[in-house]
Amino acid sequence: MDKQILNIINAIPIWAGNIEIKKLEGGITNDNFLVKDNKKKYVVRLGSDIPEHLVSRSNELIASKAAAKCEISPDVVHHDEGILVLDFIESKTLTNIDVKKNIINIIPIIKKIHKEIPKNIYGQSLIFWVFHVIHNYAKFLNDNNSTHVKILDTLLKNLNK
Repeated sequence: MDKQILNIINAIPIWAGNIEIKKLEGGITNDNFLVKDNKKKYVVRLGSDIPEHLVSRSNELIASKAAAKCEISPDVVHHDEGILVLDFIESKTLTNIDVKKNIINIIPIIKKIHKEIPKNIYGQSLIFWVFHVIHNYAKFLNDNNSTHVKILDTLLKNLNK
């Protein structure tokens, strides 16, 4: 394994004791590693922005946090420029046959992704998406104890109709 990569992973300040690092296959725009310390396993993703391919690691972080909050993906444990550390979840990549066999379980997850994740995405967006902007305004008002907080629930319910 590349010494620079080993140095980057070893320097992440969250490890409990010694770590074992294993390269994971895949990752078109990043390198992925399974890291095990004395307590548990994590996935470390290393990669920088690739503007010509519209890859923005800050947007990836925002989406990862939103998905974790909806219990659709693992928790973000640590992040820094070019580094994303997630809790490891034992899993397997589904084949087309697996998808067909499990479609009844998959469809509710897809619905949840489309319905719940946008409610948890805040901050800069690559596009002007009016619903995202309104949710962001509502979060700002809540976070800053606005006098308008008392009407936000009604306004947001009307937004989602």
